[in-house]
Amino acid sequence: MAFHPLRFALYAALILFAITLIGLTSARINYTRNLRFSDPLHGGFPYYDPIIVELLVTSILAFLWSLPMMFLIQRHASRGFATSYAFEMLGLFILWVMYLVGAAIATNKWRNIGFCRGFFGQCRILTAILAFSWIAWATVTFLLLASLADLLSGHSGVTAPLAGTRAATGPESTKTGNVYSAPAAGAGTGGAVGNAGGYSAAPGATGTMGGYTGGPDTRNLGGAPPVSTGAPVSSNV
Repeated sequence: MAFHPLRFALYAALILFAITLIGLTSARINYTRNLRFSDPLHGGFPYYDPIIVELLVTSILAFLWSLPMMFLIQRHASRGFATSYAFEMLGLFILWVMYLVGAAIATNKWRNIGFCRGFFGQCRILTAILAFSWIAWATVTFLLLASLADLLSGHSGVTAPLAGTRAATGPESTKTGNVYSAPAAGAGTGGAVGNAGGYSAAPGATGTMGGYTGGPDTRNLGGAPPVSTGAPVSSNV
């Protein structure tokens, strides 16, 4: 439970970085696909960088992945394998590999981009793409570590719900001392009512905070007609 707020915050940060990368990579693709003939880049012929497309796809997947994960962590949902630690770590590992491949190849391709970033807008865009690619990769790395730490701290298996389960509360539980327990199966309304001191009265009796004050059951259980004494009849029902 201690790592849930951290994981939620990391997913929120990943969404912001993914949206930023979606905008930067889209701008780069739009530029290279609409080159003017007089543009010195690529001889003026339109093209696109495959690695930029890879980063765009990865960022879209990261955005779509983070939203349901935040919901599951916040709502403590449990719906089988799709809400388990194993499923979360599998998805994060795929994003981790995709961001690592994209950031590494892009960094190698534009390793000398620093000389022009102060003069051309596209150089600044490429520099920002490189920076946010590594930042997004680092965020996914921290998410993997936080999920693993949360799993180990809970002493549960990888198929356990990724956000734990909420404790059952409500009128279905009864209190005896300091321990909450569910009512026994088949218990009716004619059973005993326990008190806070731990005493359980016999059927037909009512327990109190101070102790037992109930008397014997005076209900007509034998089927014989009641004998009138001239006084009002009081029922202990």
